[in-house]
Amino acid sequence: MKYRHLLFLSVLLISKIAFAQPGQPFAKKTSISNILTITLPDGFLYNRLEEMHLDTWSAQVTSGAYEVDYFDTVVAPIETEIDFQTALKGFLIGKFSGPQFEHYDFTVADTSIGNSNGLWLTGFTKETLVPYQHFFCYLTIANDKSYWFFAFQPVAPTLNTEATRFFNSIEFSREKIKERTYLSGPVSVHKKAGEIWSPEQFQKRNVMDREGMPVKPPPPPSP
Repeated sequence: MKYRHLLFLSVLLISKIAFAQPGQPFAKKTSISNILTITLPDGFLYNRLEEMHLDTWSAQVTSGAYEVDYFDTVVAPIETEIDFQTALKGFLIGKFSGPQFEHYDFTVADTSIGNSNGLWLTGFTKETLVPYQHFFCYLTIANDKSYWFFAFQPVAPTLNTEATRFFNSIEFSREKIKERTYLSGPVSVHKKAGEIWSPEQFQKRNVMDREGMPVKPPPPPSP
């Protein structure tokens, strides 16, 4: 699969987050590209993997760790809504399938955040050796390029205040996105811990059966 070469990035991401240094509270509006801004903690780390065309912004605060990945290259040109949905699933499978995530429980649903449509993933593991047992991920594609947003939490199975603020601060310039009218779903997938996720398994519309795991981020807080 053309997305499979992204698989190793998940291991890179988790290992890098584990060694991030605690930063200050969220206070910095950051421009990720010419169509995206997001609020990040002060003292975040920026890194560029030139050979992968990957830009990352990562930080750690008292409640957990956060990362934004911008894959600055076109893997699959998006011309139709079907292209959009296929590419989203391909990127997701490419990063999260394989034996290294066997011990994680995943749920995936379609959602909309910050003027964009994409996929929302929640994951958890009972493994105590990992620094963060719970994580939340939003994936979208805008102008043929993929964007990833991660929040990692030690034990809390629901979004805390800082994670909510992080996802709610995502702001795409809708009028500049050619995929703005494309829907990302419906998608409803569940992978249990102990299973190895494969492209074939992802295509099966599994019913999510884990109670208490949010399938969509919360709405923006009231003024």
